[in-house]
Amino acid sequence: MTPALILDRFHTIRDLLLSPPYADIFSGRVCGQRFQPGHQTLEICQNVAADFEYLFHYKNQILMDNVPFSTKLMPKLRRACQTMKNGFNYFAEIIDKISQESKDTMPDCLYTLLLKEREEGRISNENVKGVLMDALVGGIFTTKPTMYNALAAMVNFPEVQKKIQEEIQRVVGKGRLPGLEDRNKMPYTRAVELESHRYYTPVSLPGPRNTTQDCTYNGYRIPKGTMVIYNVWRVHHDESFWDNPLTFDPTRFLDEHGELLPPEDEKRKRLLTFGIGKRSCIGEKLSRVRIFLGLTSILQNFDLTPDPSEPFPSSDPRTYESKFLLQPPPYKLQFKPRL
Repeated sequence: MTPALILDRFHTIRDLLLSPPYADIFSGRVCGQRFQPGHQTLEICQNVAADFEYLFHYKNQILMDNVPFSTKLMPKLRRACQTMKNGFNYFAEIIDKISQESKDTMPDCLYTLLLKEREEGRISNENVKGVLMDALVGGIFTTKPTMYNALAAMVNFPEVQKKIQEEIQRVVGKGRLPGLEDRNKMPYTRAVELESHRYYTPVSLPGPRNTTQDCTYNGYRIPKGTMVIYNVWRVHHDESFWDNPLTFDPTRFLDEHGELLPPEDEKRKRLLTFGIGKRSCIGEKLSRVRIFLGLTSILQNFDLTPDPSEPFPSSDPRTYESKFLLQPPPYKLQFKPRL
């Protein structure tokens, strides 16, 4: 069961971030075409995302890295890998079909940008399909738990929600939706984003793996072929560095003037949610943009409150489920329109 988002007592949207309309908006940015509800592409996208989540559970990552043949011996891993392979082939075919049908009328999207790179000889056709697959699956899957955590935080910390809404009113107003051009003018909202990544952090992330030569990692020598798993939870909740690490406090990322700390500040450098170095998540910028636009668009128009029909989950991230990313227990909340 996933969190249910209640707009009012008569309408419920379940699993908003993997619903066909939301996935459809994202697919439009990737391959230049939106699909009607019920289209096979959206269903396959959801199936692939579910198995992606299973495969990238940190326990399965460790198992597959150290015992590669487990993907053939263990039925669940074998099925999930086959789903990913089938999804890759399906998306490759559907994107090729869209390209052929559109010819020179295909709108600007990730696919057309990749085609230009291919024509210039910078990447191969397989690289094009691989990047598109990563974008479709990772772009939807990773945002879902992050947004669920952020929405839960708005309910558990109403004073934070109010401050974001005040900043939205000051910078954006009510006449239009928030846009990317507003992001740099909203330091408090961006600090909330950073604190969410710190507070609701994944348990561990992989560092260099299957290295072809000796290298260094955070000052340590890593022998050839070594895989490193670093404890992100420990880094993000280290009491010797963070004041009250189990307190949700966005102001820790603001200076004395209320401005966002620069990227070179030690606090920001210690955020490892997206990994570090050349193996860091390629979707970091996309994820940050989508979370910013999604959260500000919601809070501009709604007040978020717990559904009185059942208890709301604790704000303590230690009670959350540890998968590829932390996920809150199932919850319900109310969207109350703002005047």
